[in-house]
Amino acid sequence: MAVKPPPTDREAMAALQKLKSYNNYKAAQMQKPPGAPGDADLQTVEAWAADAQDTGAAWGEKKQRESDQQVKDADAWSERARKDDEEAAAERDFFSKMDFKKFRDDLKKKIEEYVSALQSLGEAGEPGFKGKAAEAKAQSLEARQFLDEKFEKTLKDSAKANADARRQRKAVAEAMQKKGEEGKQWQKEYGGQPGKFPAGQRADVEAALDRIKAKAEGLIADLQPFGARAAAHVEALKGVQAWAARLKPLVGSQGKELASAKELGKSGSASARKAFANVEAFQDSQEADANESLEIFQRWTDENNRLAREWINCPSAKHRAWAQEWLKTQGG
Repeated sequence: MAVKPPPTDREAMAALQKLKSYNNYKAAQMQKPPGAPGDADLQTVEAWAADAQDTGAAWGEKKQRESDQQVKDADAWSERARKDDEEAAAERDFFSKMDFKKFRDDLKKKIEEYVSALQSLGEAGEPGFKGKAAEAKAQSLEARQFLDEKFEKTLKDSAKANADARRQRKAVAEAMQKKGEEGKQWQKEYGGQPGKFPAGQRADVEAALDRIKAKAEGLIADLQPFGARAAAHVEALKGVQAWAARLKPLVGSQGKELASAKELGKSGSASARKAFANVEAFQDSQEADANESLEIFQRWTDENNRLAREWINCPSAKHRAWAQEWLKTQGG
């Protein structure tokens, strides 16, 4: 296998710049809250654009299904939270009444009685009981050790794990409850009222366009560390922002203007979907680029370390000075 030649200074500095860009990008990503808007907003615009008669019928059916599911899920999680509360109360009651010393002593006594009974049967000549008694005695020693050293801690650790799991489920239940309230609110405002569907759909589309515009803005900020390499993607995202800003005031149009607006919705959604997909692919590729850049920078460093060791005692004052300065940067 051919050995790669050491990178040039120019290649190493380019690799270092790529690493800095990637690290800045990852640092920014760590600060972003989870749950950024996704494909659902484009689907909302696309469904409106495909609704040539602007009846909102398909939107109403979809929202009805979603709201029914939201209410159903909220009820299920509410029931789970109720059971968790009961389990927590029972657990607290158990520990408040539990006398660990007495419980351990009672259990040890039962173990001793069991082993003693086996030994008696073995001594009486009952077939097989001598072996069983010896085995039970060895196991009883392990059981006694567990009761003395780990029993109480094991129960309390289990209780803590249960409490942690209940807290996590409670957080989910609260989030689902909020969704359930949203579902009930939609049913109250629009359920069984098809005459309100067009206006409801338009409101959803306008809100979706706002989120699409905000998503593009956020992605542009994410791409800034990559400079010229991301320039084409930044321009495409600016196009998405311009499309969303242009379309939003046209959503409530009538007649031919509405037909034109829906065509703009179709074409712009396709372009936005492509722009978002390209940015995602670009971001995914940066990890591989960063790994390659790290490898290049490491080879450059290794080569300079080799030269420094070779030149530190070199007759050339220039070479020695370079070696000394380099080793200082490496903590040598």
